[in-house]
Amino acid sequence: MGKQGDIDFVKNLSNENRMHVINQPFSDHQCGRYFRDIGTILSLLPPPPAKLLDLGIGTGWTSCFYAMRGYDVTGQDISKDMISFANQNKIKYAVENLEFITSDYENMFFDNEYDCAVFHDSLHHSENEEAAILSVYKSLKKGGVLITAETAVGHANTPVSQESVKKYGVTERDMPVGLIVKAGKKAGFKDFKFYRRPVEPIEILSVFSFKGIVNFSKIILRELWFSNVMKTGHIVVMVK
Repeated sequence: MGKQGDIDFVKNLSNENRMHVINQPFSDHQCGRYFRDIGTILSLLPPPPAKLLDLGIGTGWTSCFYAMRGYDVTGQDISKDMISFANQNKIKYAVENLEFITSDYENMFFDNEYDCAVFHDSLHHSENEEAAILSVYKSLKKGGVLITAETAVGHANTPVSQESVKKYGVTERDMPVGLIVKAGKKAGFKDFKFYRRPVEPIEILSVFSFKGIVNFSKIILRELWFSNVMKTGHIVVMVK
């Protein structure tokens, strides 16, 4: 079903799951991870005021956060029902510098309008990542920045993803760094930079204790081991 599954997603939710979606990120067990993501993305974006295109926003909570930071935000989603929830969030967070549109991010109509754009956990729902990234490239001004925060290899085969595909007919794909960079280069992006997605806090204890030294060494090795980083969630920053 693909895109139609995304369009009809809300209609197929139970009342309980609908309330969970509406109240994200606070209703989600990964709430802490989402906030770490947003903090990292904000540190990588050009400073406000700037025009920001937020892609595949769902209920629009990320768009509201960017708007509260001072960006002039357009939030996009393919589902009218999600955009309805997003407008409710706009009222709840009392932000004015924010608008929402219903569209397909693989085929948008913008031309050199935005300073920056963000895919936060949404590019892996695309049917064609090259079309999606090209569409964003056309939307950005010269020197504009695109940030993707994505899952790692193996995401599509997780039980949660498989259940979503079976139950709702949505698209769930792996979206590794190489695939994103290939699509970005084809679109015309340059100056690629890569970051590991923020991870759960790890207790170091005292670095002067044996256990502290062991834990600290594990952290250093984990951060330096490139192949392991590429298997975890990642953030890519590219410039037009």
